[in-house]
Amino acid sequence: MEERRRHQRFETHNLVYYVVKSDGSELSQDMGRTLDASERGLLIETRIPLVEGLQLKMDIALADTIINLSGEVVHTHATESDMYLSGVEFSPLDEKKRAGLAEYLRQFDTE
Repeated sequence: MEERRRHQRFETHNLVYYVVKSDGSELSQDMGRTLDASERGLLIETRIPLVEGLQLKMDIALADTIINLSGEVVHTHATESDMYLSGVEFSPLDEKKRAGLAEYLRQFDTE
């Protein structure tokens, strides 16, 4: 199958604290972990299902810093181990956050 992604994905394992938002209200909060990351978004593993279209505020532990990002859940599915995998597309990033994310992703670029 041909790869259609525009941004390379890197395998990651970082803790993520997230707040689920809808219509400006905070609905819930929990912890999960990243499984992969790219310049455009993340795949996160959580204990509870996240519904497509929900907005997330995320604090992600990246090496020795924490980066604050936001995004929208674009897909989700259950795993055989009763966990949930959700793809999150980042909201537009300011230059500081974009640079921090790019620096972090460079750590995984072994090609």
